[in-house]
Amino acid sequence: MQKSTRTISIVILLNFLYFFVEFYYARRIGSVALFADSIDFLEDATTNFIAIIALSLPFIYRKYISYFLLLVFLLPAISAFILIIDKLINPVPPEAFTLTYVALGALIINAFCSFLLSKLNYHQNSLLKTVYLSARNDVFSNLLIITAGLITLIHPSFIYDLLAGSFVLAINLLAIREILSDIKQNKI
Repeated sequence: MQKSTRTISIVILLNFLYFFVEFYYARRIGSVALFADSIDFLEDATTNFIAIIALSLPFIYRKYISYFLLLVFLLPAISAFILIIDKLINPVPPEAFTLTYVALGALIINAFCSFLLSKLNYHQNSLLKTVYLSARNDVFSNLLIITAGLITLIHPSFIYDLLAGSFVLAINLLAIREILSDIKQNKI
């Protein structure tokens, strides 16, 4: 339990700090993908904080907290959906170089967090699985955002950023489904 708490605390700090970096640049360059990912960093910090508290609680409370975490997981999905609609109304491509290097920073943070969390025994505990899946999914999202930035460098268009933002939405919805399945099987 002590190792889990220490590991998750490091992940919380890294996610919370990079939220501010990515949020700033997302607003500055008008990127759907970076904005959705920045909200995802905030969601990750919140999810991890709640998981630390829940790990010390009895089983019945952990189940309710797991359901609450599912709602927290919806935040980046809802944000991405709103921004996708906004980008369709205002189809301006983001500044590609900034999009790429900020997403690269996010990839480094998320890969490190995934590595730390993979060392925890998350296979039989939905709370630990939630924090691990969140970090793992973010690595895939960051790779796609980097790709979108590189393509936008060559062919300026809003569509690549829009597609990357849509992917962030889809990957969070799939994670929600997997966590809900674990809760129903009492793997909390």
